[in-house]
Amino acid sequence: MSNYDVIVIGGGFAGAEAAAAAARMGVKTALVTFDEREICHMPCNPAVGGLGKGQLVREIDALDGLMAQLADASGMHFKVLNRSKGAAVQGLRAQVDIRLYGKLARQKLKSMHNLTLINGQATDVFVTAGRVQGIEVDGKILHCRSVVVTAGTFLDGKIHCGQQASGGGRMDRLAASALGFKLANMIPLRRLYTATPPRLDKASIDFSALQEQSPDEIPTPFSFMNQTVNRPQIPCHIARTNQQTMEIIAASVHLSPCRNGRIAAAGPRYCPSIEDKAVRFADNTDHQLFIEQTTINGDEIYPNGLFTGLPADVQDSFLRTIKGFENVRVLSYGYAVEYLCADPVNLLPTCAAKGIDGLYLGGQVMSTTGYEEAAALGLLAGINAARHARGEQPFVPQRTNSYLGVMLDDLTINGADEPYRMFTSRCEYRLSIRNDNADQRLTQTGVELGVVGQARADAFARKMDAVRALDQSSPHVRDFLSSQEKYAPYLARQAEEIDKIKQNENLAIPVWFDYSKVGGLSSELAEKLAAIRPQNIAAASRVRGMTPAGLLAMIIKVKQSAD
Repeated sequence: MSNYDVIVIGGGFAGAEAAAAAARMGVKTALVTFDEREICHMPCNPAVGGLGKGQLVREIDALDGLMAQLADASGMHFKVLNRSKGAAVQGLRAQVDIRLYGKLARQKLKSMHNLTLINGQATDVFVTAGRVQGIEVDGKILHCRSVVVTAGTFLDGKIHCGQQASGGGRMDRLAASALGFKLANMIPLRRLYTATPPRLDKASIDFSALQEQSPDEIPTPFSFMNQTVNRPQIPCHIARTNQQTMEIIAASVHLSPCRNGRIAAAGPRYCPSIEDKAVRFADNTDHQLFIEQTTINGDEIYPNGLFTGLPADVQDSFLRTIKGFENVRVLSYGYAVEYLCADPVNLLPTCAAKGIDGLYLGGQVMSTTGYEEAAALGLLAGINAARHARGEQPFVPQRTNSYLGVMLDDLTINGADEPYRMFTSRCEYRLSIRNDNADQRLTQTGVELGVVGQARADAFARKMDAVRALDQSSPHVRDFLSSQEKYAPYLARQAEEIDKIKQNENLAIPVWFDYSKVGGLSSELAEKLAAIRPQNIAAASRVRGMTPAGLLAMIIKVKQSAD
């Protein structure tokens, strides 16, 4: 028998961050994974960051997580998205070398104190009197105080390619079916699905027929610990579907499990399969595809935008209608994967399962999609699993000061009918919650939690000294000071709004209150509020679609009604 404080199940992005966070906090931690050689494997796109997602990566970094530094060390095409717009809606994205990213992640985890990697399959979580006692791995019992499940798409996963179906968390990998069945008896689970594109042979593509897209001339690093990126940068390319492409896909929609009912679960709205696009956007045959290398010197190409569950022969047919792909060779075909996950309304904003002391979830099993969402939630689950093991109060990030808080609020209050994806538009306070100030919002909190190491704490202290001295010789300080100056009047107004809403969170809303009389609410939101009847302003703030302007208008109206 072995004893640990925290055991993390699953070695993907969520599991790596969860295990690393718990270990940094000084508790005895184990990471259980099928095969440690596939830790932080990228089963879908070879990139980190994006709009909204880039903000999450910076917040992970502010709490001393792994993702930002790993991306900086393996990135091969850095790009600031929305550069022409304000800092509040910009997003840093980097294509990364997937082999190097995984190699560096493994090296980092294997070098950490307090962390043991265990190769094996977790098949059970033991709970007695509502409290976690341990898990079973290949017949062996491991005791612990906290368990974090970060199983991604592996919980009773099923792979679909056309009419063929088989068990698996991803192609050629076993599903965690036994664990899925056990968890389903403990907490409510449901099924979702996602899809991935075919992988193509670089040598078979005519890149002269594609549009080249260059990376930024000077790469912007993700991590606050890095001033520069010292990695070779390569271009990516853009291809486009055409009428012939979409006609073949439309004629074959009935063969896709994503459309023909073989998969009854919901898929990601914002990364739809190409067959979904053929149905939902039937008038549009020109869909942009980003053609990205998965490694710096490798032969594998990832056609971002061609997510599909169509049969292999159909994939061959439509691929060869795309300009530049006339002679393309497929290395592996796209497929859809459906899996068990939790409805997040049954979780606490600490990532803990309601009703089971010591059980935490992180990442895609919380009904999210994307590496960044998974990593951020895994980090939080690891922090709170460690704090639980030590008998300490949980950490709950707030919606008013972090994208992580926004995501948790959205998930645990409103739930997710489909895989959840982060966007800047979900964050009401994005003027004050930006890429450039994530460390100022979260690093000191991380120091107090014990999850931020001494090197980062010292670097943060030096940066704050530079900010106070208005020293713009460091790029991170320069970016922050520039944004602060640009947004100063708006930030002051937003701070006042946040304070006013906080001061009135406990303001009771009468049961007879007429929401249709509040000028700052849409008719749809007014109807929703009338049906829900929140008891106070705090409860109203969590209703999906609510805005700060709407809350302020409600506060005024409620106070007027009491006079």
